[in-house]
Amino acid sequence: MIKEFKSKYILFILTVVFISGMIMISNHLSNLVYAQDANTSLSTYENSTYGITIKYPHDWAIIGSAGVEDADIDIVTFLSPNQNDNAIVDVHQDKLGNGSMNMGSYLSSIISIYRTDLHDFKVIESNTNSLMVGKNAYKLIYTYTTGDGFRMKDMEIGTMIGDKVYYIIYDGKESLFDKYIPIVQTMIDSFKVTSTNNQR
Repeated sequence: MIKEFKSKYILFILTVVFISGMIMISNHLSNLVYAQDANTSLSTYENSTYGITIKYPHDWAIIGSAGVEDADIDIVTFLSPNQNDNAIVDVHQDKLGNGSMNMGSYLSSIISIYRTDLHDFKVIESNTNSLMVGKNAYKLIYTYTTGDGFRMKDMEIGTMIGDKVYYIIYDGKESLFDKYIPIVQTMIDSFKVTSTNNQR
């Protein structure tokens, strides 16, 4: 269910890393609302189609997503203003199959995919006792090396709501990973699921 999408998503992220200077920002995305918060310099992204909201720095770009692959939907991708840093935050919704899957087995399947698809993949942290939207969540922190030799460090956190998994991936250069953790954590803490009734 998630293997094909994860593989294509990895290719998408690697492509964004090297062509980020050519990204075009769309001002006419359907079902999206942006509201500036003057006190915190954060804007609010809202997507009524997938029933989510998340705050993000107002100077970060919103770029095209990797789309839909099987049951996994790349809802939105945010890119830091310094494009040389290649800091990316991506929000996904994955619909679980008919078979029941718990948090531990979902996390194990992700690790298995990354171990196969990412060069020099190493798990730094892996647990199923984190929190997201006030619910139990899995968290995975790992490193890998791109085809061009860049060392990357990622954090992925996700939770199950009904038959869906909502997860956020922070992808960036290993040397700059800690620089963006405070704002990424603020984004994760602001994430809300407003509706689960009108998605795929």
